[in-house]
Order: sequence, then structure tokens, then C-alpha cells
Amino acid sequence: MARRRSVQSPRRWGIPVIAAIVLVLAAGVFLIRHTPLGPRIISTVNDLLYGVEAPCCTPDIVLAPHNMPLVAHAISDIWREERARRLNYPERFRTKAEAVQISLMANGQVLAETWLAKGTILETLTTGINQLKRELSAEDRGTVDSLTVFLAHSPRPVDAENVAFDVMAQRHRGIRGYEVTYRDSQIFISPLDSLRNNSDMRSALSLYAVANNIDINELLTDASYKILDGEQIVVRLTNPPRAVLMERGNTYIPVEAVDRRQIRDSVELAVGWLVAHLSPNGKLAYGYRPSTRDVLPGDNLIRQWMATIALGRAGSLQYDFGFWTRAHQNLEYNLNTYFHQDEANGVVYREPDEVKLGAVALAALALHEQGGDSKTIGAENALNNTVTNLWQQNGAFQTFLRPPGTRRGENYYPGEALLYWAERYTRDRDPALLDRIMASFEYYRTWHRENRNPAFIGWHSQAYYTLWQVTQNDALKDFVFEMNDWLLNIQQWDLANQYRDTMGRFYAPGAGFGPPHASATGIYLEGLVDAFAMAREAGDTERAETYRLAILRGLRSIHQLQFQDGTDMFYVPRGLQKYVRGGIRTTVYDNTIRIDNVQHNLMAMLKVLRVFSPDDYTYPTEAN
Repeated sequence: MARRRSVQSPRRWGIPVIAAIVLVLAAGVFLIRHTPLGPRIISTVNDLLYGVEAPCCTPDIVLAPHNMPLVAHAISDIWREERARRLNYPERFRTKAEAVQISLMANGQVLAETWLAKGTILETLTTGINQLKRELSAEDRGTVDSLTVFLAHSPRPVDAENVAFDVMAQRHRGIRGYEVTYRDSQIFISPLDSLRNNSDMRSALSLYAVANNIDINELLTDASYKILDGEQIVVRLTNPPRAVLMERGNTYIPVEAVDRRQIRDSVELAVGWLVAHLSPNGKLAYGYRPSTRDVLPGDNLIRQWMATIALGRAGSLQYDFGFWTRAHQNLEYNLNTYFHQDEANGVVYREPDEVKLGAVALAALALHEQGGDSKTIGAENALNNTVTNLWQQNGAFQTFLRPPGTRRGENYYPGEALLYWAERYTRDRDPALLDRIMASFEYYRTWHRENRNPAFIGWHSQAYYTLWQVTQNDALKDFVFEMNDWLLNIQQWDLANQYRDTMGRFYAPGAGFGPPHASATGIYLEGLVDAFAMAREAGDTERAETYRLAILRGLRSIHQLQFQDGTDMFYVPRGLQKYVRGGIRTTVYDNTIRIDNVQHNLMAMLKVLRVFSPDDYTYPTEAN
């Protein structure tokens, strides 16, 4: 049993020291946002926050994908015959077991599981599987269709001062297991359970504390921890049996695998997910939680109208499952439920005391792209009147109609409004509208340079590219390039201190831009694809190539996040997989699916299919 460790009491820092730290942090955020030093600071913060993974902690004989047929036969033999036949098993099976978790599963649900270490890996698997089998009734044994196994190795203690980074940090969820020692008890936390339950380390310990009537704060303070690396395997008890070596409960997707066919497949999966969550009356669910198997509570009108836009744009690929009927039902539902008109002005809201510029603009954009009858044209014009009323002579927008004077969403709502206006101008060529757009461009270019934030860039890039295609205004082009050149600094790629399945996302830890999120990567890609097309059309081949590689890296991240098959849905019952397949997780370690995760990335992939040539999907090996 591991020796108990006590967490040392924190030092008491004086006011001067605290004040100095605050000043340094404030200076760092300023430099990140406003100076060319930003990328270097972000890289340094990555290293300070995460540290570089130690290269010494994996055995020389870890299992590899080519070992999986033998692993499948061994585990299937033990399940059916109580022992494995004599075969030339991988050397790993003959090593001493550190800790092994075995779970018997039926249709995505765990029926029984255990942790143990009895001799070699093969001996431990034999003992554990037979032990669990005896615990089940004959009826339950007949339903077991798969097993998951975590083979721990390289246990190493965590110093008390490193618990926050090495144990509690979200990035380790689903990768590492842990052995937690508290008083006379040992608690094993499996990465597979973290994925099944969508829980972090603190949540897992809280459940243990409640079940054992322990004060959670005392447990967190007095426990000692060991990190457990290991192999994750799911074995299907089919004939013949199949085993998959997983990486964070999934299959790793290299950037070289991103091609046109994969993007087409991902688009179809994403559209299928949206359609699966459309009710018969056209209402679209806000999201889904695979672990608790329920619809995500809450709602957001901006995201609902964006999903309507995504469904309409996806219709260009002509899906054969009554797609247009379902998309039109969604448009009609949103229009009938959320649209209201006061004389010439239109608004959309869930509650009448809150009307956002972004929701009004995106509803107008949806009607602009998909409407055409007198009802939708009238509604779009009424909404456009409200967008116009929220515009000010200096080019700024009021971001809320109600409550009056509310100032939020500056990085989002004006860009959404300008994208709608840019599309409207492309159709109508109204000189007065062009004047308003250019006044806003001047205002928000200055505003963004003083308040740099990646959330601003995707919307404004799309708006200015749309307008540039008509006007060829160099100022629009130059600002799009300025924004996206800066954006690439926060895309994570060749970081030794991060897990490879996170690479390609956009995230700047410590910069104050928020946590990593699939929807953020999606909107950045939407703007970046337009910036790529702009660079190519402008003859800027070097910049176009830089953007192209960044797009492929971002697509790699999104494909990694998309639920695609029985491997990454190993814990989802078959009857519910239609509500998960095609959905895009929030992160590799948070399986929550939200509609904006799906719609932003769907629209980005649709753009890629439109503007990429066959050669654009080639990722040069030297770029790694």
C-alpha cells in the first residue's frame, strides 16, 4: 500500500508579492493581445502550465494495434472457456500486472467490473474475468457483448504541490488512471470510467466521498496520488472477436488522414445528427449528453438560428432522407415560435425583455438564405429594420434592443450583423447599406486592435470576405489577413507538453480567451477558410499555404471530436447511438454535444468542400 502523504499548508504571501504577481499577469495579457510577442508568451505559458511530459514512463513493450487480434482471442477464450489457448501472445501479457481494470458490458452498460493485480497480465485477466463471470446470473452472462480493459503501467507518485497540474487538470481526463490512497483505503480511478461518466477527477472523488461518508475537502487535502499510464482496449465478443486499442476511448486521427472523402463523410454524419434531434414539429434540441443519455437542458436563440442556417446550407449536397422537408420545418418552427413584429420592426426572443442584435441578425440571415415567399421576405425586412435601428452613425452597434443600453457580446453580435448585411448587399447592391457597412468596418477595426480577441475574428472575416468579393476593397482584405495571421498564434500544434489528440484546436491558456471548445474551433475555421480563399484569389500564395495547413490541422481536431462508430461510442446503448453519432464533442475529454459544436464545424466543412482543390488536402510531411 502506498505511503500516505500530507498536503503541505500554503505559504502566506505578503501584499507586495501578491501585487507584483497581479501586475505581471496584467502585463502578460496586454502583451498577448496587443504585441507581436503574443505567440512567444502563449508558448511559454503552455510550458509553465503543463510542463513537458516525461519520456521515461512507458514500458518498452506496450501493446500496439497489430497485437489486437491476439488480445481479442485471448480475452474471448477466457470469457468462453475460462482460460486462453496456448498462443504466441505479446510479451506484455507476460509482464507483472500493476493494476488492471476489467469491465463486463452489455449494450453499452457496465454490468460488473473489478480492479486487481494477480501475477502477470494474462493471469490477472484470467482471474478477473472468471471472477466477474461468477458474480453474474446466467441471464446477465448471456447479455455480455463486450469487455473494456485498462492495463496500467508505470505508476509514479505525484508531489503534493503538483496535484493541481498532474492530477486535477482536465487535459488528463480519459488518458491517465490514478491510484489514490486515503488513510487505509485505495481508490482506483480509470480513464475509461472518466469517459463513460464524463467526469473529472474531483467529481469522481466527490462520489467516493459521498458513498463512504467522507468529507470531500479532507479527502482532497489528505490523499496521496499515483499516476497510472496504460493501454485502453475494447473487445467485442463477436465471431471472430475484435479488439481495438483506444486512445482516450477513441482512435487517433492523424492530419494526413484528412481528405475530401473523410470530410464528406463527416458532413453527412453531422447533418444526420441535426436531423436526429429535430422533433416532428421542427424544434431542434439544444444538445445531447451521451453519458447521462438525455437532452441537454437550456437553449440559445443565436445557436438555434445558426443551426437553421447550417441545415439550409447543407441542403446543397442533396441528402436523400427528406432533408429539405425537415430543414423547412425547422425554419418554420423558429419563425412561428420566436419571431414577433411591432409595426415595421421585427424581433426574435424567448422572453420579451431580452432581444439581442445577434439573434435578430442571424434570424434575418437564415430567412435571407432560405426564404423567398412573401412571409419570409416580409419577416426578413422587418428584422433588417431592427438591425438598422441598432446601428449608430459612428459605425458601432447597440448589441441589445432590450434591455436598453446593455453592452455585451461585442466580439460576436456586430460581426453576425455585418455578415448578414454583407450578404444582403451582395444581393441588393444598396449604396446606403454599403456606406453603413464600411463605417462599421472602420469602427470595429480600431476597436478590435484595442481589444484583440479570437471570438471577434470568425464573424468579421466572413463578413469582409463576402463584401470584398464584390468591392475588391484592399482595406477589407488587409484586415482579414491581419486578423487571421494573429489567430494562427493560438492554434495548438507542435506542443510537446500536450496530448496529440488535442492538436489542431485553438486555445491560448492563460490569455483570458476562455477554455478550449469545439464551437470556437468551428467558427475560427469558417473565417479561416474564407481568408484562405481570399489569399488565393488575391495571388498571395505564401499566406494561402499557411492558412491551408492551419485548416487541415483544425479539421484533424474536429474529426477527432466527432462521434463516428462503435469504438468511440463503446458506452452508448445501440438504440441511442443515433442521438450521438455525428455529434461533435466539446473537447476530447468532455463528451457533451451542443448544437453550435455541430453547426459551426458543419458549415466550415461545407466551405472546405467548395473551395479546396484535390491537391489542397495533401499535408506535407515536413510541416509536422
